[in-house]
Amino acid sequence: LSGIQAAAEKEQCLIENLKFIPPRHIPLGADSDIEISCYQTNLKLTGSYGNIVKFLNILQNRPQKVQVDSMEISINSENGCLNCGLTLSIYTLKDKEHIKNVKVK
Repeated sequence: LSGIQAAAEKEQCLIENLKFIPPRHIPLGADSDIEISCYQTNLKLTGSYGNIVKFLNILQNRPQKVQVDSMEISINSENGCLNCGLTLSIYTLKDKEHIKNVKVK
């Protein structure tokens, strides 16, 4: 999640608004060794078409699965840049540690 701002800056996109929604844990059952979490974010950014596409490519190539839930694009008539509103879902996997497998001395 922390890399969103850096990715936008790298591709010369200006983030005007960035809002994180508390994570949602996806149940897989008590016997599962992994935990899936879904982090949602809403952001608004400004940039050229090419820079926005490059920014989205960086997000898609992250180790976490990134899904674009919605996208809204409009043109800023004053400077010709694009205003882009995005809702993203970012899925992460985490291995659970099992206390029963740990021996205490």
